[in-house]
Amino acid sequence: MKYTGKILIGKGFINKYYIHMGYQRAWAYEVLEKLIFYKGKLIETVDHSEMAKKLRLELENKAEEIQK
Repeated sequence: MKYTGKILIGKGFINKYYIHMGYQRAWAYEVLEKLIFYKGKLIETVDHSEMAKKLRLELENKAEEIQK
C-alpha cells in the first residue's frame, strides 16, 4: 500500500485508563510510537513514550488537586 501519513501505535496499555466503549487515549500506553510513511515506505519513527508518561503524571496531579 502506498500510504503517506502518520500512525500512532501503543504497547502496554495501562488498565486504569480504560474507557468503556470508546477509543483509548494514546497517553494510556507505556510505549507510544509515531510511524511516518511516505508512499508506503517507513521514513521515520518518533518515540513519544516519555511525553505520554509526563502527561499521565500531570493529569493525575490535577485530579488529586480537584479532589481536595
